[in-house]
Amino acid sequence: STSRVARSRTPTFYSSCDGLHYAYQRTRARRVRSRPFPTPHQRRVRRFHRTLAGRFSRHRAENHRRGRPFGRFHVRCRRGRRWCSSFRGRQLLTESSDNSFSAHTAVHEYLHILQQAMLAGDVTNTSIGPVPIKATSTSTARFACINKCASAAVFCEKSLAVLNALPDSLKLLDRTVFVIFYPHTEVGNVECTNTDAKKQEILDEVYAGANGTCANGVQLSYNYMLNENHLVAEGDAEYWGLTLTDDTNVFSVFDGAAYWSGKITDGKTSCGVPGDTKFRVESGSSSATDSLVNAYSDAEQPQCADNPIGEISYAFFLEWCATHSITCTQDKQFSVWMRARAVGWCPAFKETYGKSWGEYVCAMEASDEYNSNPSCVATDVACIACTGEGCESAADSDSSSAGNARNGGWLSLALGAAVLLA
Repeated sequence: STSRVARSRTPTFYSSCDGLHYAYQRTRARRVRSRPFPTPHQRRVRRFHRTLAGRFSRHRAENHRRGRPFGRFHVRCRRGRRWCSSFRGRQLLTESSDNSFSAHTAVHEYLHILQQAMLAGDVTNTSIGPVPIKATSTSTARFACINKCASAAVFCEKSLAVLNALPDSLKLLDRTVFVIFYPHTEVGNVECTNTDAKKQEILDEVYAGANGTCANGVQLSYNYMLNENHLVAEGDAEYWGLTLTDDTNVFSVFDGAAYWSGKITDGKTSCGVPGDTKFRVESGSSSATDSLVNAYSDAEQPQCADNPIGEISYAFFLEWCATHSITCTQDKQFSVWMRARAVGWCPAFKETYGKSWGEYVCAMEASDEYNSNPSCVATDVACIACTGEGCESAADSDSSSAGNARNGGWLSLALGAAVLLA
């Protein structure tokens, strides 16, 4: 499976939306696997706690500095959706060069939703925005915020201000996007109480009916996510999320460009580049990224997780584009996401940029800046094969998982803001 999910723990809540299941887990871990570890119990526990200590230490320092207001949740969507989470930290209520009140995070998650919608064929044209909100949507607003647990009002205000100020070319969905703030106890935060009832209230508000009936949803197969390049997904969403946040001019002090530069510096340090031979991104698929994250975790370098890996890879991609005079705008990136559904990631990448995925990967890994695989051969770099009913080649198509469908909206949660569409 390409799903990146967390082991579910109580409390849980359910939506009757064709088996869509969320389970919130309060934990400090960067990521917890839902599948069994292939090692003895004692080694599993030891590795888990080692990962906990390393990752939480880093995130606690980073998020206290950057003003992310939430405790960590892991969310499981049983029908194959990607894993999702938020971060622990105090609610810092003063804008600063690195505090956007989680607004840039809301944009990041919205871009993930657009990526997934493109892979699924729900968005096939980026020149038609703003797309009207459909009459059956549970809200008439394009973006809405749900705040059930006394987060400071500024978090909703700034997130909605930035999202509404995005260019029309990004308003490509006909359903309301919900940003959901849900804090945990931390110094400076108000403890959220009666959480089970609040979870149901959120579902009712999103799905507009008792127990979340999802009456207006459409059936979607999940195998389109097999065409996702997770490496690019994270870097794409973070870079353009920060760039777009700057472009809205909602903030006078927050500096998305400087924030990105700081993340790249930190990410390279965490991943030991230049010089760490573990840094080999291969196809960029979820499984390849998982293997890379595990390699760093096994080497007691848990800070090199999938977000830093994706971000520093995308930073090189932008440099590589400039070096080769390739136009690498967000619209071009969207073209790759849309074409990947039909031809697979590597052909879509080459169609759009004129060079192969392997050429980009080898340029990065052999560069002095990364120097992780100097002997990299472009033709040996793995590719993500086209999978699903959208593939133009019947031989590559695999619709065997088409039964794993669900009614309802896209789901993407991370970094303190849950984003749902109804």
